Amino acid sequence: MCQLKVRNVGFMAVHYVVLNGVQQVVNLTDDRRHILQFFGSACRRYYLLC
Repeated sequence: MCQLKVRNVGFMAVHYVVLNGVQQVVNLTDDRRHILQFFGSACRRYYLLC
């Protein structure tokens, strides 16, 4: 049996930034994107701005 254990600490370095009117999410790595698929849709929208 495989268990996924994720702590919020792994996402503390992900930042939402507006620079010159452009919205960006900074430091959202491929690993963090992979982990996000296990979160609810509201959480994914927050990190992916969609």
